Amino acid sequence: MALIWGVELVERLLGNGSFVWMGTHPRHLNEWYTMLTGALVHGDWMHLINNTYPLLILGFFIILLFERYSWLVFLSTYLASGLLIFLFARGNVYHIGASGVVYCWAAFLAASGLLRKDRLSLALGLVVAFLYGGMIWGVLPIQEGVSWDGHLFGALAGILLAYAFRKLNKKKREVEFEDLDDGYDFDNYKYGEFEYLREKRGEG
Repeated sequence: MALIWGVELVERLLGNGSFVWMGTHPRHLNEWYTMLTGALVHGDWMHLINNTYPLLILGFFIILLFERYSWLVFLSTYLASGLLIFLFARGNVYHIGASGVVYCWAAFLAASGLLRKDRLSLALGLVVAFLYGGMIWGVLPIQEGVSWDGHLFGALAGILLAYAFRKLNKKKREVEFEDLDDGYDFDNYKYGEFEYLREKRGEG
């Protein structure tokens, strides 16, 4: 948040042009670095604000779910979404804004809810689906001036990483059971007295 707000502030303070040239420019190898900078640049303050709220909410959900590994999720989703946009999005425009990362995180959390199958993942996945289910329309080319393909490939990156990280930071709840072949006989169990009568086989 500090970085994207800082970039916008510097752009406005300089007042000598736009940072659109930092937007992701797909398949222009001499501008490969734009896959790293495209998410940092926004068209105006409203564009930035509209991306800030979901980034804060979804980022908080990622921290809840992955705890000490959240930095790995943040880094991987940022790089993967930028890479897929650079490789596959339309190459005749510059793609700017963090909405690709927003779509990546939303898809990542929703898919994690299905793949991880623990209660917290499912709960967060349902919350994301409820809050941001309408974002699905953003992956279609129905609004002029919107990087729909940036949204699409950001979401695909999130789904791929959800599969890759499906076991990351999962709590292992192991229940230890006594080995039934350890020489004890559990056949004699007094239900009314709640008492096990363990008798070694061959001795009773």
